[in-house]
Amino acid sequence: MLTDEVYFSPQLKRMLGYGPDEMPPVLETWTRNLHPEDAPQVLASLQDHLHGRRLRYEAEFRLRNRNGAYLWVHDRGRVCERAADGSPTRVVGMVQDITPRKQTEAELHQHRTNLEALVEERTVALSIAKEMADSANRAKSQFLANMSHELRTPMNAIMGMTSIVLRRAEDPRLREQLGKIDQASRHLLAVINDILDLSKIEAERLSLESVPFLLGDVVANCSSLMAQKVLDKGLRWEVELPEDLAATRLRGDPLRLGQILLNFTGNALKFTEQGMILVRLRRQEDQANALLLRCEVLDTGIGIAAQDLPRMFVAFEQADGSTTRKYGGTGLGLAISKRLAGLMGGEVGVESQPGQGSCFWFTVRLAKAVQDPQPLAPADPAAGSLEVRIATRFRGARVLLAEDEPVNREVSVGLLGYAGLRVDVACDGEEAIAMAARTRYALILMDMQMPRCNGIDATRAIRALPDGATVPILAMTANVFDEDRERCLAAGMNDHLGKPVDPDVLYAKLLHWLSRQPI
Repeated sequence: MLTDEVYFSPQLKRMLGYGPDEMPPVLETWTRNLHPEDAPQVLASLQDHLHGRRLRYEAEFRLRNRNGAYLWVHDRGRVCERAADGSPTRVVGMVQDITPRKQTEAELHQHRTNLEALVEERTVALSIAKEMADSANRAKSQFLANMSHELRTPMNAIMGMTSIVLRRAEDPRLREQLGKIDQASRHLLAVINDILDLSKIEAERLSLESVPFLLGDVVANCSSLMAQKVLDKGLRWEVELPEDLAATRLRGDPLRLGQILLNFTGNALKFTEQGMILVRLRRQEDQANALLLRCEVLDTGIGIAAQDLPRMFVAFEQADGSTTRKYGGTGLGLAISKRLAGLMGGEVGVESQPGQGSCFWFTVRLAKAVQDPQPLAPADPAAGSLEVRIATRFRGARVLLAEDEPVNREVSVGLLGYAGLRVDVACDGEEAIAMAARTRYALILMDMQMPRCNGIDATRAIRALPDGATVPILAMTANVFDEDRERCLAAGMNDHLGKPVDPDVLYAKLLHWLSRQPI
């Protein structure tokens, strides 16, 4: 039978602050100094061991010292002798001061708690910031869409009406004046496109196409747009493009690649008064499935001072204020080119000296396209213009134009009439639905933003009509972002035309879709 007599070692007495004779050798001396919160668990653990329910006794708890303060201790012991009936007669144990470890653990716990609170606080702050950023991006996206629509709608009217009047004008002086209006309109449209492009890139809303193309076609298109302007200025236009590279089928975004090329050549033309402009293209790296293309545009123009070179590809920057006043421009073309080249896995640069011309260069990484065993045959030049071909094959075909803006409506009716098509006009979406229900049309041109019923809802309603499932529906809209096109296609439209409408693009799409219909 275990007695109440306990032996307390001198080390334990010193640890608790007692003198050699100050701790009565009874169990109560130990139990009364247990922390009240720890005592039940400690005593229960001890009883489990004494009665054989646990192999050993071990516990961590708080023990009061002579001054009334509590120490954290690690206490462990075991029964070393038992009576014949199994009751304990002798227990040996050891007590170790673990207060420093417990203080460290408490500090770590406090740090962890503080860190968790800080993380939670930062998470909430980041969540709020993200929500604000998302809200700002949504507002910016809506603003860009609105600006695109508000700017392009009147531009469509200006450029469209100018084109129609030019067709009818016979007086040379009037044609010259109209030509200047057309040229100024195209310049303004280019500025609008640059601003919207930069905004789309900054908002991460510009996506690149991945289609097969020939590099030679991209360069030929640039030459067709730039060569005559260069010659008109008394300069030489030269292109260095290896034949095998020109004929290599690549995969990427030829429109954006051509945009960089036109930006660089346009700048070269602007700042060159005599000499030449040279476009040089070559492989910088050539791999089995891809190549790194390097394009250089060299000119013999005014050149750029060394201190101005770092600013060349910064948005809204030009070499100096006098450059802007003398030569014009927004300073966006090079910045957009840099962003586009970066999206295509490349970079841009410039080498120049004042009075000795400049070399603007860019690289892009392009995949090699799988060779098409049955390439499309080129269009027969003898077949005539797109407009003539439509008039020859589809004269009198009935089309529906849904357009609420009167001037744009007049422009579209004129362009369609020149191609020999019969045009019915709906001034809003509801009227378009009603007319499509009464008449079977060869094709429908649908504006997006109209009163009473927009183009998206009108298209869905027409598709639900008995004869509305197969009629080609083409969006004609000033909303030209990728998501606008996707919304049109998702609603059941077949194609998308951006405003201002390019007559050649319009006629090409009309010819394509009318050719697929039994007229």
